[in-house]
Amino acid sequence: MPERTDLAAGSLLFTSNAEFAGLVITYPRGLAIVPGRTVLAEAERLLAAPPGPPGAIGIEVQDLTPPVASVTAASVGVVVAWVDPDGASSEQLMVGDVIEEVDGRALATRQHWDVRVARLSVGETLSLRVRRHGEIHEVALVANALPAQPATRSLGLTLRARTKIGAEVAGIERGSAADRAGLSIGDVITLVANVSAPTPAQVMRSYNSMGQGERVIVAVTRGDAHFVTTFGR
Repeated sequence: MPERTDLAAGSLLFTSNAEFAGLVITYPRGLAIVPGRTVLAEAERLLAAPPGPPGAIGIEVQDLTPPVASVTAASVGVVVAWVDPDGASSEQLMVGDVIEEVDGRALATRQHWDVRVARLSVGETLSLRVRRHGEIHEVALVANALPAQPATRSLGLTLRARTKIGAEVAGIERGSAADRAGLSIGDVITLVANVSAPTPAQVMRSYNSMGQGERVIVAVTRGDAHFVTTFGR
């Protein structure tokens, strides 16, 4: 086992005889170790087959939470939260499926899935082990080309005023600029560009006045947390 105890994300772990033991990564519940053989195998795969055009399988996933795990009988994996009706997964996956393995490797964390999908190329096949209603299914998905992005995109927000605070998000259009900025229903926009505590009209006006390719900074409050993002056209 590695002798290090001061682990941090990005640390390389070695055994006492200098063998590569693994890589430390972060995920929502803390730190995890990707085995060295998995890291090396992925590096060899990438070197042997340079990636082609980026591909997509048309799903969104989320972490497997304890309540969902108790219902699905799954102990590891990611949960399918959305399936694109026009995507590569439309006829084989459904919301609520738990993807337990990809290409024969167990999905210990959501980050493992994100890394694999980020490197997906058009025409590449993903082999999945999927749990649905307690039954196991083997699924093979061939990645499609990424959908073309429109030349212009709407902000896609329904807002309501929060006096002297800002504009609260009451609705979000999927695929819109606000959706891509990571906003959620209930968020409060407390600043847009240089306008503090903006009204819904000021938020919309700021976005509509932007030129193609421009971005504007946005400050957001979500519950007790605060973060900054951008709207882009």
